[in-house]
Amino acid sequence: MEVLWSPAPPNLQQARELFDATHVVFTKDFTNKLRTVLEENPSHCIHTLPSSPQFPAHSKEIQRIATETRYLLTAIHQARLTKDEYEISLIRKANHISSRAHEVVMRLLGQGVKDKTIYTNGTGGAAKNKSALLMPSEWRITKEAEAEAVFVATCRREG
Repeated sequence: MEVLWSPAPPNLQQARELFDATHVVFTKDFTNKLRTVLEENPSHCIHTLPSSPQFPAHSKEIQRIATETRYLLTAIHQARLTKDEYEISLIRKANHISSRAHEVVMRLLGQGVKDKTIYTNGTGGAAKNKSALLMPSEWRITKEAEAEAVFVATCRREG
């Protein structure tokens, strides 16, 4: 059985810094925090995603608090389509990193494909001939997981 590792989730202070958020609370405290914010700001409107097979239903408490489901999904789609210069620069950087990682994987595959030299003189004796292409089972990277590991490690090293 393969054991997957992931880092521990951030604490509240780390989450505030990581996600540049004003308020961060635990899930169990969310409804009470939301109610408090609305009591302090009665003219505010809370927008939520509509309940559908694509989005899970909100708790009964949130359904009583939330007041508007018509606009948020459209706003999210619009925001995904709109990119500023900073986002475009991040996309270009990610593309560059990903391209380099793919090159590393291809280079490793290429080395594995060209590395072996066959030895034969046609009569069963050993005489150096020329490089032969290897079968996939003879490549340095033999499993998809190995290629993924090289790809991910390269991406992390690049930034």
